[in-house]
Amino acid sequence: MVRRRTFAAFLAVLTVFALVASACSDDDGSGDATIVDDDASEGDDSGDSDEPEADDSEDPSTDEAEDEVPEELPASARGVTSTAVKVGIAVPDFELLAQYNVPNYHGSNEVAFPPFIDAINEAGGIFGRMIEPVYVSYDFLDPATQDAACVEFADDEEVFIVLYGMLAANNLCLTELNDVMVITEGFQTATFVEASDDALWLSLNAADDAIAGIMAGTLAEGGFLDGKTVGIIGSVDEPVDAVKAVLDDKDIPAIAVVTVAGSDDPTAFNSEIGLVAEQFRVGGVDFIIDVVGAATATEGFIQAGFTPEMAFISLDATVGGISDTSIIDGALSVSQAPDASFWFDDPAFKEECIDPIVAANPELADQFLVLPDGDAQAGGEPSWALPTLTACNMTRLLKQAGERAGAELTNETFAAALEELGSIEILGYGQGSFRFGDGKWDLLDQFEVQRYDDATGTIEVIGDPIVIDR
Repeated sequence: MVRRRTFAAFLAVLTVFALVASACSDDDGSGDATIVDDDASEGDDSGDSDEPEADDSEDPSTDEAEDEVPEELPASARGVTSTAVKVGIAVPDFELLAQYNVPNYHGSNEVAFPPFIDAINEAGGIFGRMIEPVYVSYDFLDPATQDAACVEFADDEEVFIVLYGMLAANNLCLTELNDVMVITEGFQTATFVEASDDALWLSLNAADDAIAGIMAGTLAEGGFLDGKTVGIIGSVDEPVDAVKAVLDDKDIPAIAVVTVAGSDDPTAFNSEIGLVAEQFRVGGVDFIIDVVGAATATEGFIQAGFTPEMAFISLDATVGGISDTSIIDGALSVSQAPDASFWFDDPAFKEECIDPIVAANPELADQFLVLPDGDAQAGGEPSWALPTLTACNMTRLLKQAGERAGAELTNETFAAALEELGSIEILGYGQGSFRFGDGKWDLLDQFEVQRYDDATGTIEVIGDPIVIDR
């Protein structure tokens, strides 16, 4: 399977967002999935590694949901009454990114979420309660606007849960400070989850520090690191430590470096990368695992004339952000997010996620036929990939868990219901599960090995998708 690089710019921008937040907060992939036991890839999972058996969670009308809804439901948690549940929808204002010379990359959550919420309400709501959405906008690169959005969600509107969320650590205003649950598409770490305490911070994607370990374990199990000495480079301790722990466990020699200079200072950063390149060269490194993100470290290695085999935490972002892609021909990644062209070509995703939005907004039909590339997005043409995926899956998850939670809808019953769902399908992504008892707060379990082919400008999927037993 080959996927065109239609979505690379999106991932590159998300990597920039993550770096800004950190600075502010100091051969055919269509076959059956392979199951891999990778306990060492996520240090937080200390419990039983048995994969939860698939149950009837795809049909939330079963089990508890079959119970007759009482005429009078109790008012449960904040934002939950006998007739309604108030749900916050975070709306990043991508138009504001123009002032940072960042293109408008995505369509609006205020367009993507309503069709799915309306469908749930028309079908009887969540255990008899209607969803009352609260849309609050913020600037993705201005933490002050995200703090203001938090106050509106938690204090002014008193919502039960926030979908989509803000950027990285800014979500702790909801979870840690106000006991409001949040579901994000990514940007989660074990540190953030621990700080959130009893308020769930859920993520559709694997946590940022977990994916680094998963990548290392998958590459090692696939034989890609046989006979190699690996250099690990990152800008944050946790993902670097996760990779080092996996390689140590598998007796693969490795040298780990956490950069000091920020990528927002190219001169200092490239100088530091030059020193790292020399350290790796002297240490006999012939394979680099780069968890810095985007293409920031790669450019420095190129300038230093050090170009061994490489693997990247985000191959899409690296390809989209590097000036000379020929230097990373054959580079690898372990992806948790299939290219958007794959989502939009998938009949199930189209029927369940795209069609409802287009039906409610027929003027958008043409925009879903072609995914805009970076130049088109820079010209103001939005991509509907991310808002479509998040709106579809997050509302679906809310419905399933809310139904299973039953009459008493609280943070605690919602968490218990999510864990009871077992192995579930994430439309556009693959299989996932929550196992809070094992410390697993992120959803995705399905990944794929990818390789960049510079001759065709494509990212190829190597083999079948892999379901990691986490």
